[in-house]
Amino acid sequence: MSQGPNWFERLVASLVAVVMALMRGILMAPLVALRRALMPLRVARADAEAIIPLRHRVLCSGHPREAAEWDIDDEASTRHWTTRWGGEVVGVVTVARRTPPGAEEPEWQLRGMAVAPEAQGLGVGRQLLEEVHRDVDAPMWCNAHEHAVGFYKRYGWEPRGARFDKPPAGPHFRMFWRPRRLPAKKEAE
Repeated sequence: MSQGPNWFERLVASLVAVVMALMRGILMAPLVALRRALMPLRVARADAEAIIPLRHRVLCSGHPREAAEWDIDDEASTRHWTTRWGGEVVGVVTVARRTPPGAEEPEWQLRGMAVAPEAQGLGVGRQLLEEVHRDVDAPMWCNAHEHAVGFYKRYGWEPRGARFDKPPAGPHFRMFWRPRRLPAKKEAE
């Protein structure tokens, strides 16, 4: 009577899995490089229907699609952006007018920023955030996943307050961004 694979069979199976993953990476690298060269990333404004599938896949995986559909999506002041790579949506973000906790005046809240796993490390998040900064150019805030705090800091966002838990997503920090106004150039005398 067999009691399952022995240690040697498990070791061989593990090694084969590692080799297969390495080979897939080696074989895909030229295709990814070619795709990058031939199909640049394009950031553009979008409607809610364009962003919900990726938001669902990345931020609400394992939950019904309705979990990725938010009450703010269809408000008149809400703005959505996508990053497309060869026509495929690989990055999304939403900005809506919301008052941050403890404040009296509404500001823009950045929400639902997501990058497809296959496009991470390509600058998708940077391009999305830069486009939002250009387009909104007003104070913003967000609830950033703990692992994303460093990313936002690189682009001038500052954490405020203590870490808090946002079930089921996990630990977050509230972050704020203020546009940097450059001094006007002096005319030559």
